[in-house]
Amino acid sequence: MASVYPLQIVFSLALIMSCAAQSLSAQTLTLSFETVIGAQGNGAGQMIQPSNVAVDPSGNIYVADTGNSRILLFDRSGRYLRQIGGFGFGAGQFGRPQGVAATGLDVFVADFQNRSVQRFDRVLNHVGTLSGDQAIRPETPIFARPWGLGISGLGDIFITDNDREEVVRMTTSGEVAARFGGFSDGSGRLREPTGIEVGRDGQVYVADTGNSRIAVYDSFGGFLREIGSGYLSFPRGVSLDGAARVFVADTGNSRMVIFSDQGELLLSYGAEGSGIGSFDGPSDIAVFDEKSVLVADTENHRIQVFLLSEISDHLAK
Repeated sequence: MASVYPLQIVFSLALIMSCAAQSLSAQTLTLSFETVIGAQGNGAGQMIQPSNVAVDPSGNIYVADTGNSRILLFDRSGRYLRQIGGFGFGAGQFGRPQGVAATGLDVFVADFQNRSVQRFDRVLNHVGTLSGDQAIRPETPIFARPWGLGISGLGDIFITDNDREEVVRMTTSGEVAARFGGFSDGSGRLREPTGIEVGRDGQVYVADTGNSRIAVYDSFGGFLREIGSGYLSFPRGVSLDGAARVFVADTGNSRMVIFSDQGELLLSYGAEGSGIGSFDGPSDIAVFDEKSVLVADTENHRIQVFLLSEISDHLAK
């Protein structure tokens, strides 16, 4: 026989369970400083105006050392391993590289001034070069000035073209599958796009620098929503963690910001300065192992590393 409870008791139990669930689910994000990688200069492990940082699944750290026109490789503890590049026009040389993406097998570099994307293996041996000047049809180059690189779970490469103000999606076979964010895209039109990240669900997050927002598209280029409009100032870097939280290098405000994937502000950290935990024109951000956050602190010529933690609100009080 089913038990019968007075209505008041049932309501009270439901209210208590609801409050408990809200307390358990509410989280406060905190960041604590861990270490600095690099210092200003052109020696081994030093850097000038690093614009991009990427971490592969093993924790190897790749830095676009833009001012020195090279790529630096560090292990997961920040120990310098090797470098590739120097200014030039040949394979393994660069002209102010802006973007780097690492899959664990391959490393892709957006070679901004040389209008190309170079491919390397994980220890930085050159594999090949895709020139943006290659025409997909007469007088239509693939891209003009590549800046950011994002790799989808299917292996497609998404390239932000800072000059033509669009995103180019290329398949693993090197074919152009889509272009989006251009003049005809209405609310999804980009202005001076820089960083880019592809989520596990295939959604594409673009640092829409000229519009001071993060623009979000589906994998086919359909505009979905914007994040941070009216709050961000000329952001250049964007990354995601496994919880689909959106990490932004808010360049114009010299801080890092974390949003939910729907645009709810979760955390703002840092201010302009040269001390630990301060930034000067940060240009990129990367998240590794759900807890390590790396920031390309561009004008301070270094990478800062932070530890991300979550504290339940009812425990913090």
